[in-house]
Amino acid sequence: MAEVETDDSIRDVATVSEWKEAVGRGIPFYLLVLRGLKESAQKLAGDASVPVAVFTSTRL
Repeated sequence: MAEVETDDSIRDVATVSEWKEAVGRGIPFYLLVLRGLKESAQKLAGDASVPVAVFTSTRL
């Protein structure tokens, strides 16, 4: 399962709930974020105990 997050979606309170739902399916979770958001996303996932198999950052 892969999720692509933007600056707006990373700040949305529903985002972590969506991540937890994806992880609950028992499949690897890949998180792609815009460059500059990787640390924020890692902290958010860590604080919510969401195991992310791969963190990737990119630019548009």
